[in-house]
Amino acid sequence: MRRVLVSSPRYLASRPSPRVPTDLAGWDMIQLSARPPTITLERPSKKRTAPPRESVTIAPPPRIAVDSATGIRELVLAGIGLAALPEVLVQRELERGRLVEVLPSWRLPLLGVYAVWPDNTQRPGLTLRFVEFISPRLLTLFGAAD
Repeated sequence: MRRVLVSSPRYLASRPSPRVPTDLAGWDMIQLSARPPTITLERPSKKRTAPPRESVTIAPPPRIAVDSATGIRELVLAGIGLAALPEVLVQRELERGRLVEVLPSWRLPLLGVYAVWPDNTQRPGLTLRFVEFISPRLLTLFGAAD
């Protein structure tokens, strides 16, 4: 799943424009409480198949930590700070200009999406067929790695 670092235009305008990840020191981060308080950003290589040219991990103290990505999106839209969110969750706001991608020449590492079910399920064949059905749709929705 692709993620992007986003902020509201109002919040972004109140700060000097960042050029590299370390410029985000002192910015107000909104964190998902289930994730570690670090953000790794990678500068992509010119070749799509090559590893990143550079990787930087920052650990700004979060202004607030919540347990909902949707809640984080609403806080970012309100101008409270910036956050790393799934692209699929913020795409519409990015297109409308309600959110802005911060450091667009840097990328967040992809996150995995997993289907998990108990091994004692009554209908393992049906569960497997559902996973086979939903997998290509999730790849499209979450923007699988090219």
